[in-house]
Amino acid sequence: MNTTRLYQLVIAILLLVNATTIGFVWLNSGDMARRPGSARMFLAEELQMAGPQKASLEAIEVKHHQEKRALVAKSRALQENLFDLLQNPATDSSEVNAAAEAIVQNMRVMELMTYYHFKTVKDMCTPTQWLQLDQHIHRAMQQMGGGAPNGHRPPPPRR
Repeated sequence: MNTTRLYQLVIAILLLVNATTIGFVWLNSGDMARRPGSARMFLAEELQMAGPQKASLEAIEVKHHQEKRALVAKSRALQENLFDLLQNPATDSSEVNAAAEAIVQNMRVMELMTYYHFKTVKDMCTPTQWLQLDQHIHRAMQQMGGGAPNGHRPPPPRR
């Protein structure tokens, strides 16, 4: 009888801890861009920007992210257009190539926009901040699938 009571108490405590954790996560899962210290201002914090330099960076980042969201939405629409061509059996290769080329052109615009965004950020940095920015960009490239440094990768897992 005492063992059953102990198990009930442990289960009740675990349920309370789980409910509290879920509630905490749910209440704090707002838009990261609106929080101070969020991903949007990561660079400003990491590069130790302050005052007008930080304000300029924030304005540049807001504009960049708005433009990037529009291009991502356009990319989705272009991809949908490409795969909508599967619905018509009479679609010829020139239509498919044109749709694919539109996707590639949009990706080109996104990549160039991102490059010039970081060039603008770098232009407003001090020489000390340049090095830090370059390191962050390099690290981000690796995390986005750029592979390990110097092309060295770990061996595949054994099965």
